[in-house]
Amino acid sequence: MYWEQQVDCNFQVVASLMTRNIFEDLFRYFHVADNNSLPPNDKFGKVRPLWSLLNHRWLKYYPGDKNLSIDESMIPYYEKHGAKQHIHGKPIRFVYKNWSICTRLGYLIYGELYQGASTGNTRPELGVGASVVLDLVEKLPTGNYSLYMDNFFTSLPLLNELKKLGNEATATIRANRVENASLKDTKEMKKTKRGSYNQRTDVLSDITLVRYNYNYIVTVASTQCGVAPVGKVKRFYDKEKKDVDQPRCIVNYNML
Repeated sequence: MYWEQQVDCNFQVVASLMTRNIFEDLFRYFHVADNNSLPPNDKFGKVRPLWSLLNHRWLKYYPGDKNLSIDESMIPYYEKHGAKQHIHGKPIRFVYKNWSICTRLGYLIYGELYQGASTGNTRPELGVGASVVLDLVEKLPTGNYSLYMDNFFTSLPLLNELKKLGNEATATIRANRVENASLKDTKEMKKTKRGSYNQRTDVLSDITLVRYNYNYIVTVASTQCGVAPVGKVKRFYDKEKKDVDQPRCIVNYNML
């Protein structure tokens, strides 16, 4: 019995070593690009053909959702590389950054690998964030979409451009990007009760801005909706014991 257990144990060790060795050999000899003719300005030139093929297939099998999220996704990497990012305070600190457009269920439709500050800055007058969004939207099949994104990308000119293309957008926006809209000041909003909000709509661009007080002050810009119909959050005040109001644009944003 002891002999049989010893043989079984040794077999598992050998199988494990063989799996590792095969894996390392595959990585040593597997190439998707000719090293003698790599693009000089592409830090991902060695894997670009594979990445382009993946983007093509993701687009081909895109399920057709109209509510889409645009954000950055992180690919863990700890070796040396010119495009590796160090993001302090994140669960994964050393990463490749990938600009992504995804469905609500997390299906990646298209991704653009980040190579530095100039990556995706195809429209300098709008900035990097807006350029990334518009470039990703251009990859989608022709149609009208509802897009959601965070405040890194968002500006009022971007929402105008998306509207011209027939797309709606709902996004958080930084307080210094609202272009002097007459919203309540963030310091003033902090003094209001949780669930309070303040709305302004520009009649020319039809962009609605909503500043909302919950656990912190958040500002949302939308060409899709504003405050109404007001939703409810299933949390309660310590004293009042009732649901907290939540503007419709916040409700929709949280769904994505």
